[in-house]
Amino acid sequence: VDAVCDCGVVHVRAGVYYEQVLINKSLSLLGETGAKIYASNLDSYTIDDSTIIYTPVIFVFAGVLDGDNVISNGNIGVTVDGFEINGDNTPDSIAILYHNVESGCTPCVISNNTIKDFDFGIQIDGCTDDTTIEWNRIQWPKHTMDKVAILITSSNECEPDNVEIHHNYIGIECGWNIGVWNQVSNIANATFNWWGAPDGPASPEDETNYDAITHREADG
Repeated sequence: VDAVCDCGVVHVRAGVYYEQVLINKSLSLLGETGAKIYASNLDSYTIDDSTIIYTPVIFVFAGVLDGDNVISNGNIGVTVDGFEINGDNTPDSIAILYHNVESGCTPCVISNNTIKDFDFGIQIDGCTDDTTIEWNRIQWPKHTMDKVAILITSSNECEPDNVEIHHNYIGIECGWNIGVWNQVSNIANATFNWWGAPDGPASPEDETNYDAITHREADG
């Protein structure tokens, strides 16, 4: 990652990698079949001196590191494709975190990954724009609760926009977890996903959620 030119491609051969990947330039990170990344001795980070702490395995951000704090600057485009990422149930861990990422010389895509046993599968944060999340499998063991597959958050009063979420397999039956948790005002377009049950997603017991476009109740 450090050696590749801006807008370049990093091919990762099959194998098991115990590491944390930090990316702050435009590039494509492409895993061959059998490329696996396991959470191991993860460092935690803040962004622009906020009090929120992030613990990602793959951390994609536009800016520079000052110790364990990211100082945001501009936008980058990054594709992450083809990995199995295992969190080993590390508390508060995130498989893939995008902060201030936008399609440019490299499209902003997260695709064809298998993400297992994380508190948060994919988080899209800050001024991230024009992002596609597709053909991923995000799962936990049966009977888990309160995990989040895809989380969309703001930072520095900037919200992600134009987030497309399609053809993902999210969750398993016999669990009570969150498929997509959109915490911003911009609508995320999520279609053709598997939501952990044949009859689709359900609403929490204490409230009813509706599709923002069709207004259909989440009553699976």
